[in-house]
Amino acid sequence: MKFLKAAFIFTLAMSAYAQGTKSTAEAAEVANATEAPASSKVTDAPEAPVASTAPESPAAPAAQETPVAPATQDSPATQETTQEAPAAPDAPAAPATQETQSTQEGPSPNKAQIFYSCVKPNTIAFTIDDGPTDKTPELLKALEEAGITATFYINAANVLKNEKDEPLDSVKPFIEKIYKAGHEIGSHTYNHACRTQTCKINNPQSKLMDTKEAFTEQIVKNEEVIYEAIGKYPATYRAPYGDGQNPGQVDETMLEWLKELGYPYVIHWDIETQDMEFSNKGDDIALLKAQEHYNSEVGQKDKLITLQHAIPVTIEKIIPWIKNEWMPNHKNMKFVKVSECLGLTDKDVYRTDGTSDAKMIKASYALLISAIVTILYLF
Repeated sequence: MKFLKAAFIFTLAMSAYAQGTKSTAEAAEVANATEAPASSKVTDAPEAPVASTAPESPAAPAAQETPVAPATQDSPATQETTQEAPAAPDAPAAPATQETQSTQEGPSPNKAQIFYSCVKPNTIAFTIDDGPTDKTPELLKALEEAGITATFYINAANVLKNEKDEPLDSVKPFIEKIYKAGHEIGSHTYNHACRTQTCKINNPQSKLMDTKEAFTEQIVKNEEVIYEAIGKYPATYRAPYGDGQNPGQVDETMLEWLKELGYPYVIHWDIETQDMEFSNKGDDIALLKAQEHYNSEVGQKDKLITLQHAIPVTIEKIIPWIKNEWMPNHKNMKFVKVSECLGLTDKDVYRTDGTSDAKMIKASYALLISAIVTILYLF
């Protein structure tokens, strides 16, 4: 009887392992299914959107996303919250507003696409990086009052993390609130990690993901937290600091890894407001810099992706200025989620299955634990 029970336990374990193996093929099918997204019309067999490529001019330096500033700035934060430090002083400066060009080049079957601009005319995607933070409720209220639907690129354990670099209990509820408010969720890695050694040198406080294993861990751990919050896995990615996707410095290996992991879309930006960078010099200066970018030549394009952060100056000054001054002067522009501005649907930017690597890890754990239980039961 013991032998029969043990055999039954082991059979269940093998079944779990087989399911994990099967998910590898399923993940590939999902990636292939999302490879040809919709244009402006939603259909079951969407056409591929227009891919954006970086300008070929060597004079255009790569843009860098500014790191997260302390949550204690301008507003109280929980004592448990560990903040990312600003980039090292010798980090190379780069223009936040860049002119990019679109081409008719289609997606690669083995690599994620990078989008530097929206592809649908008269659309602007307002994106927010590095959250959630303790300012999430205020940010959501400001967006609602301005009539802006945004896209959030989430770090599960960046601003709101404990001493073990794990998310605080408030992270999942905040992600859920963002999603339920009608905004879109993308991945920004688990800890706001650097892809390259150069990025790490300029941002020594950041973790490094220079191997496939380290990169996969950052992606899988982040998407698991997001899934537990909203019941979906993201399929869009933005690199911290733009590392690996900045114009002229594209990491082809990273694009291959992303496609394998179920992330066919990488989202860059036309404008970074530099809200984080200039907030240290005062809110008025940060607002002026944001206005400069929105009013620039690039800011007059009819297809825009902009980058902001969940910090007080953005919530209290930049968003109200956009509502009261920029919007009335750009009535032809509609604030939409990244998916809409790229002609995609929810089926393209979210997945119901996690990455094949994550499922294999879980299945392997199930097999190992069941084998141990079987051995202990028999002896």
